[in-house]
Amino acid sequence: MRRGLATFLVMGAILLGTAAFFAVFGQLLFTQLAELVKSVPTLIEDIVEWVNRTFDTDLDYRSLLDSLNISPAQIANIAGDLGLGVLGLITTAVGLIFNIFTMLLFAFYLAADGHRLRRTVASWLPPSRQRVFLRVWEISSEKAGGYVISRGVLAVISATAHSIFFAIVGVPYWLPLGLWVGLVSQFIPTIGTYLAGALPIIIALVGGDLVAAALILGFVLVYQQVENYFL
Repeated sequence: MRRGLATFLVMGAILLGTAAFFAVFGQLLFTQLAELVKSVPTLIEDIVEWVNRTFDTDLDYRSLLDSLNISPAQIANIAGDLGLGVLGLITTAVGLIFNIFTMLLFAFYLAADGHRLRRTVASWLPPSRQRVFLRVWEISSEKAGGYVISRGVLAVISATAHSIFFAIVGVPYWLPLGLWVGLVSQFIPTIGTYLAGALPIIIALVGGDLVAAALILGFVLVYQQVENYFL
């Protein structure tokens, strides 16, 4: 298959898959995300009260909100922006497509016609350096592309698995939390797994569901082992 056609089909499939996801889950995702954002002040207040009871401290959650520059008005504005409905979602998606259009064109060109660009740049170098330049280019492309693809595939699998599990155990905001776990655990090195799993556990604990928190902790640990040793 010609490189241009192959690149077009792959990028088209990615865009169609993304559009299909938002068509099916977009309204639910943004509704839950808006509710999650609106619950941030209450969540912080509950966490501070738990810390005060557990460690006999005297923290003030309002001071903490001020130090984080979080106000009810800001939360309401963010939640309103997220809860725009289907029409707002389409408008946001269109704006996002235009914003990344240049990047997609650049990526398409490098994938479809990068071999010609590579040869052109190599032709400017002395013959003794051309082989080294081409080898470095090939290794860089393979390693960078392999990393992004592998992280992306693992993020999709992780987000899907965790979203389904969160929905089964009845965790609120299960869809944005599942996406959070999938993305953060894959694209933040070393501590990403702990950051990803901490948020849904904290939300379950603050909601008083100790069983759900324990189940989430167990699932995160088991899934991490499956991912490390098999996926």
